[in-house]
Amino acid sequence: MERAYDMIASPEFAAGLLVRVHSQMIKDFLAGLPDVVKEKVEVLVEFDGLTKKMTLDEFKNTLFSTEVTVAEGTTAQPAPAYKAPLQALRMAGKKDEIFAGTKKITIRAGQRDYKEGKVMIGDEKECWCILKTITKVQWKSLKEVTKAEMIADGFKTPKSMLNGLKKFYSDMEFHMPVTVIEWE
Repeated sequence: MERAYDMIASPEFAAGLLVRVHSQMIKDFLAGLPDVVKEKVEVLVEFDGLTKKMTLDEFKNTLFSTEVTVAEGTTAQPAPAYKAPLQALRMAGKKDEIFAGTKKITIRAGQRDYKEGKVMIGDEKECWCILKTITKVQWKSLKEVTKAEMIADGFKTPKSMLNGLKKFYSDMEFHMPVTVIEWE
């Protein structure tokens, strides 16, 4: 696709261009096009062996539809949007609380690259896992962790939180960055 971006350099070239794009790539593809080009590009959409030509706006709307009319009397399911890799959180010794729904938060050292969405929580040594949904990710210093977050993660005082984190991160101090991850 990189070469296609380079070829769509002028509106004159794009006027008659027919572009084949998988729905997983549409956001990246559209981000690289100037608006004047977007107006002239048509998309050839293929569903279950059937083909339909549409404008970029029509195509964007189909990405969020549950069904698309390809030909009169014929419908098909659109291809799924880009599917992000599954995130994972290792939680040693917390199986019962997580399965019971009483543990819904963790504090990790550093700025971790977790995003809202599906997460597999588990422990490969104890052979268990469960699929949850991350609802909130915050980067802050350990001293900025709220009392509610501290208690939800099983700590009674800031000192017990620091000592608990030092078991995993021996150099942890209150001024250091942490990632607070919450899930449902």
